[in-house]
Order: sequence, then structure tokens, then C-alpha cells
Amino acid sequence: MPAPCSALRDREGDALPPSCIVSDACHPWTGGVARELGVSCFLFDGFCAFSSLCMCQMNLHRIFEGVVDDDTRPARVPAFPIDLVEIGHGLEATKRPFIWVVKPRNLAEFEWWLSEDGFESRVGETGLVIRDWAPQKVILLNPAMGAFVTHCGWNSVLECVAAGLPMVSCPHFAEQFMNEKLVVDVLRVGIKGAAQWGMEAEGVLATRQDVERAVAAVMDCGEEGSARRARAAELGRKAQEAVVHGGSSFRNVALLIQHVQQRASTRNPWIEKKPSDRR
Repeated sequence: MPAPCSALRDREGDALPPSCIVSDACHPWTGGVARELGVSCFLFDGFCAFSSLCMCQMNLHRIFEGVVDDDTRPARVPAFPIDLVEIGHGLEATKRPFIWVVKPRNLAEFEWWLSEDGFESRVGETGLVIRDWAPQKVILLNPAMGAFVTHCGWNSVLECVAAGLPMVSCPHFAEQFMNEKLVVDVLRVGIKGAAQWGMEAEGVLATRQDVERAVAAVMDCGEEGSARRARAAELGRKAQEAVVHGGSSFRNVALLIQHVQQRASTRNPWIEKKPSDRR
């Protein structure tokens, strides 16, 4: 895509030429723009390194080449997400106070279910239902929070780790299942709370029994539950230390900025062009 590059280079009177390009990994053409400008290009990937490594290994060793899938049944996509109802009933069954943040595809049908089922009236002051957006980081950092039931998107996992909380995993699709593996089996700060991968065609990814069992386990005050919370708290402490002045993440970002500045000052066609050439 030469047009963005030309637009950047031909802007008149701009005293601050670009020093780098930060691009979504889905836009690889930005690498060519960066080469034209003589600056670094950094691709931002929404996957974590663990999931990316898993996918790389699967491709490298051709894991799926020998897999034959003879399941020709059509996948059933319900008008209203059944697993959302199951999660709600599971949270209610725990008889513990909770905040349930939902982003239903069809808000009208969700409101209809709440009304017909009487969910909000039953949970009363024990449960709070928030539609659409909520200040997730603020909620997770509240001392009253005991655990986080999550779909295992990487942003949510990071925020929960930084808050030092254990998790109940309810992944839905894509790399979320690999993030679950990291949380539950590698870091050991989570409990598996959903059905096995492959249940998507059945329309149910989590059952109320799964959610109730997992929440009870993650909130357990016994030896295993206490050890899990201790590991989560230790990860949270390390995450906080990494971003303060002098921490590992702080230093790495500082080195990245230094690299960008050095390269931009030594080789940038924008700077090298004469003023007359910019017209």
C-alpha cells in the first residue's frame, strides 16, 4: 500500500516526522511503509507468547495433518446464547455475592430472559448484573474480589494476573483455550469451569454445574485453594514490580524507545529530504 507512505512523506510543514510504526499484526503491509520511511515497524499481536508458541509448534510438526474429521453435522447457533443462561444459573447456585458483566449479542432477548426467569429478583442484593461495559480493572483490584470467571481473552487474563486473583476459565473460541491451559495447568492459578473444546456445535460451552463446581473450588479455604490464591497473589506482586520504575517491563520499554530514537535519528528519509523536495 504505497498511498499511506506517500501521504506521510508529502505532508508539508510537519516538524515531527514519524519515528516508528506500531501496527496490528493483521496489517502486514505496514512493514513496507516502514521500510519506505526508514523507520522500525512493530507488530502488535493480541495473542500471548504462550499461545503463539503453541500454534507455531502445531504448524511446525503438522499436528493436524493426520486428523480426520468425519463429523458432518451442522453446527447449531442458537438465537440466544444458551451458555450465558447456564453461567447465570451457575453463579446463582454458588450463593456467593457476584458481579456479572454480560455483553449479549441480542440485548432485547437477554432482557426478556431476565424478566421471564426472574433472575435479578431472585439474586437480590447478592448479585449485580451489568449490561455491556464495566470498569473491569477497577472491579478486579477491589479487595472484596475473591476470583474472576473469565472467557480467557488475553487482556482479561493479564488484568486478572496483575490483580493477583485466581480464575475460573470459560473459554469460547480461538486461542482462549490455550490461554486456559496456561492459567490452569502451567501457572496453576485457575480452575477449569467449562466444557471440553469441541462442544461448540452443541451450543453449550459451560453448564451451571460446571460453573458452580469451579467457583466452589476456587473459593475453597482448604490447602489446595489457599495454595492457588497464594500463587495468584505472588504473580500479581511480580506483575506490579515489573511495571514500576526500574522493573523489567519498565526497562524493556525504555530500551525499545531508545532503539526507536537511535534508528530514527540516523536513518530517516523524511529528515534527509530537502525542503524543496517536500512539495
